[in-house]
Amino acid sequence: MSDKNTIARPYARAIFEIAKETQQLPLWGGFLENLELIALNKDFNNLVDNPSFSAALALEVALDCLADTPTKEQENFIGLLLSGKRISIFPEIRSIFELLRKTDSGVTTAEVYTPYELREDETKAIEAEVSRKFGGNCVLRIIISPDLIGGVVIKVGDAVVDFSVKGRLRAFEQQIV
Repeated sequence: MSDKNTIARPYARAIFEIAKETQQLPLWGGFLENLELIALNKDFNNLVDNPSFSAALALEVALDCLADTPTKEQENFIGLLLSGKRISIFPEIRSIFELLRKTDSGVTTAEVYTPYELREDETKAIEAEVSRKFGGNCVLRIIISPDLIGGVVIKVGDAVVDFSVKGRLRAFEQQIV
């Protein structure tokens, strides 16, 4: 997963800079939302993966499926992803773009991995701590991760804070060895 994020980050940053520079953040946000539906479509992915079909045909299909007529930059972006066989990283590109957009508006998004549903007081405590540590308003994205034994792992951008039992056991193991 982190590999995909590493590959997706430059694309997302470039799109974000273009959208911000042209004051079209909402337009690009809507475009990326629509494109995600296409990129996650099984039939579209079969078309892209089939060597019998060209990237130009896949681009034409994607453009026909979009809700709104794309700008030239958006058309070029889709073409770039298709020709570079990078359509599979699109969900990560959109996720990073949205994170950049929220960060730019002063909102910090934290992904919280937990093995169970958090109580409201636990959620508020995590929000307060993330807001204090990273500044700005905080929005939590709770992800249930049954492979954790207990505790939570919090990711804000590239920063990871591991309060999980699994993480503490790993740290203890490192101290012993």
